[in-house]
Amino acid sequence: MQEKADCLFCQIIKDNRDLIYQDENTAAFLDIFPVEKAHILVVPKNHSDTWIETSETDICATNITAQKIAKKLLTIFSNQIKGFNIIINNGKAANQMVFHFHIHVIPKFNVDQGFQVKHIKNENEIKNLSETRKLLQENLNRKE
Repeated sequence: MQEKADCLFCQIIKDNRDLIYQDENTAAFLDIFPVEKAHILVVPKNHSDTWIETSETDICATNITAQKIAKKLLTIFSNQIKGFNIIINNGKAANQMVFHFHIHVIPKFNVDQGFQVKHIKNENEIKNLSETRKLLQENLNRKE
């Protein structure tokens, strides 16, 4: 396990503190500032600050663990859960608070409660969608 000495999540893993699940590559624990009951954070045991810096292996393992936990939550809460928000905040501008890649698994017990993304309402931005699409198609499909 690669760890960072001053990382809160690395310390939680190292001390085996408050873990609700762990396997060879990942660990999970409750968010101490939950937005919903059973709001869980799933982390790779290897430290990386952000999603962008995380290895594909650790991203896959963390996603698989997040899905396993979500499925178990459906059973634990006798199908009271109506859905999930699965969230990754990547970087300070995206409101990442702890710089150790993690996935939020947030069960939604109420149909009316969800996560809202603010949609573009600026007509100029909407008109520029074809320009943006072209730029992305040219660059994302390019072989490196």
